[in-house]
Amino acid sequence: MRYGMADVTQCILVIDDDPAVGVNIRLACRTQQPGMWVVQADSGADAVRIMATSAPDLIVLDLVLANETGFDLIPEMRALAPEVPIVVLSAHDSQPTRYLCRQRGVNAFEPKPKEGGYEGLVSRLVGYIASGPTKPS
Repeated sequence: MRYGMADVTQCILVIDDDPAVGVNIRLACRTQQPGMWVVQADSGADAVRIMATSAPDLIVLDLVLANETGFDLIPEMRALAPEVPIVVLSAHDSQPTRYLCRQRGVNAFEPKPKEGGYEGLVSRLVGYIASGPTKPS
């Protein structure tokens, strides 16, 4: 038992100011990974508060947030959870963006899926967790 619930074995922290992203990841997990707990933070401060009570197995981070950027949060998340993989999930996909993410300590970059594409994303996210504690390449 982890996270205070008998059937929960792993936790994904989604940092995104769009609630639909967390909801879509949560719904896809229900069918593919029933033991996965998905918790959403809409800001860096919210993420820090959540991480103070439960360490995630994976951090999924958007780059464009309401009052801050994911780029600014990457070093803070890395300092709080150095062994937890960080995956950037963003609609702003370019080689320079991917390069900057890697330079700041991100393990992987995933483009935001279109409607209905969250099942494939969840499969890849589970793979990042399964690969264990990693350092960005």
